[in-house]
Amino acid sequence: MRLPAPGQRVRIEWVDITAYINEPLSAAKLSNCWNEGVLAKKTKEYVVLASGQYEGDEKDPVGDYCCIPVGVIKKVRRLK
Repeated sequence: MRLPAPGQRVRIEWVDITAYINEPLSAAKLSNCWNEGVLAKKTKEYVVLASGQYEGDEKDPVGDYCCIPVGVIKKVRRLK
């Protein structure tokens, strides 16, 4: 999968782990999820989306982040 460069606004569709307690086996399935934000970081193992950042240190910005493993990503779309 080809990921855009950091700094781009994206929508990432991915599959999340779910847990079921005292439920029938037929109910157990993965959850389809999506997140939108600025691609803050990408590595071989995971991507980091920023939904918000605070003024301050530009070398290590403080913000609200979501870290998603590359292996669970189904689709990435750039947003305008």
